[in-house]
Amino acid sequence: MIWLTISMISCHLVNSPSNQTRYWENKMAKAKTEYECTNCHEKYPRWLGQCSECKEWNTIEECKASDVDAMANRGKGRSNERVGYSGQKSRSTPRKMSDIENSSKRKLKTGIKELDRAMDDGFAVGSVTYLSGDPGAGKTTLCSTLLAKQSNNYKTLYATGEESETQFKLRNERMGLKYDDDNFLLLCTVNVFDIIAEIERVKPQWVCVDSLQAIYNPELDSAIGGPSQQVECATLITHAAKKHGAITLVIGQVTKDDKAAGPRRVEHIMDGRIHLEVNDGELRTLRPHKNRYGSTETIGLFKMTSKGLVSIDNPSKLFLSGSKEGHIGAAVTCIRDGSRTLLLEVQSLVDDCEGDYVERNTIGISRNRMKMIMAVMNKYGRVKMSAQNVYASLVGGLKLQESDSSADLAVAASLYSSLNNFVIPTHFCFLGEIALSGEIRQIPNGVPRVIEAATHGFTTIVLPERNYHPSMEEKTEDNTTILRVKNINDLFSLLKRLME
Repeated sequence: MIWLTISMISCHLVNSPSNQTRYWENKMAKAKTEYECTNCHEKYPRWLGQCSECKEWNTIEECKASDVDAMANRGKGRSNERVGYSGQKSRSTPRKMSDIENSSKRKLKTGIKELDRAMDDGFAVGSVTYLSGDPGAGKTTLCSTLLAKQSNNYKTLYATGEESETQFKLRNERMGLKYDDDNFLLLCTVNVFDIIAEIERVKPQWVCVDSLQAIYNPELDSAIGGPSQQVECATLITHAAKKHGAITLVIGQVTKDDKAAGPRRVEHIMDGRIHLEVNDGELRTLRPHKNRYGSTETIGLFKMTSKGLVSIDNPSKLFLSGSKEGHIGAAVTCIRDGSRTLLLEVQSLVDDCEGDYVERNTIGISRNRMKMIMAVMNKYGRVKMSAQNVYASLVGGLKLQESDSSADLAVAASLYSSLNNFVIPTHFCFLGEIALSGEIRQIPNGVPRVIEAATHGFTTIVLPERNYHPSMEEKTEDNTTILRVKNINDLFSLLKRLME
């Protein structure tokens, strides 16, 4: 009887409305349990051994319901301060497009021609750009030159965590930089809050942070240069730059694969990203990958000298040998890098092999692409080079993109010239892609390429038949001849006539 009474009381307590409500609240609290990486704060619905964001092991820990609620409330009371990474005050209600005022970002030119070209006519006021590149590419040199030029008109701040004050000054003296001593300010620190405090105090128009991997937020427990540190520092710098209208360049390191080091989230935070490529020799290519205030279709070309990076005003002249007589194994082509048209000279050397193994070496050209062209020449033109050593390179040290096949015709012509020991006239320019079937395929932007070649004095232009357009002859001089080829044998027939 006593047991029955206790059971009835227990059932009544469990089934009471208040206890049922408490029961389901506890169930919902359990459903809120999450797992969070202590290094980069990435969240997961279940435990994992390795964080997929920062690739660290054994950093994922369980977050209790109270922790989840605390994280959810962490941003309350700050909604009127900022939204996202733009620094704009947030709104609780949406707006119509017609109610939003039109305001275009004012751009400032740098005074460095190729940098302005790469950034589509300068930097927008308040923009933040991530500058990546290999060690020794010239990132610090470029930013030092930029801020020295701008110090003659604006306040500038260079914040570095990688060099001492003496090192920075000695390099600037070696390069012979001319600057306004009152406006060119140097801050040696690794604390991101020191940088933000100086931006608020000095209110510079131009800021450079060198580098993102060398600074840290002391409020975080993670190591300097870690994923969470990079994201937090990039966010703080971006907010400060937009609040005070400072044009900011943040220098970043790269991995062994020549990609920007750190999480991709850093690139999303900033307004743009440009990469300084190291080509063979002294040539540097500044290639934009992201630009919220302009196009990314134009590259900048520099030459590294003892006085720093110097803009190359006429790159086509640099990439041509300049010889008026011509050389055996030389042929000229015209490539399109973004919206920029460049003339390049391909040089080849085909020589008898004296060892047991033949060599196939290239500089600036894809070796696999050259081997494919040689196979097509052998298959459809009976031009055999299986017993010869073959070398090919580009004048000036530029590297062709793997996806650029517009120089195929020039590579084939230079190989044929070296193999048969004759000189291609210097007024010839070759454009076109060679297909595996031996067909000469059409390439994009044929008219701008022809105009560029004709402008530099090339009077005979060989191109695919499908590329021909009447406007090519209308926009060039009367002495310009355009020769059309359908397949590889048409090219060989033309070259044989030149040999006679």
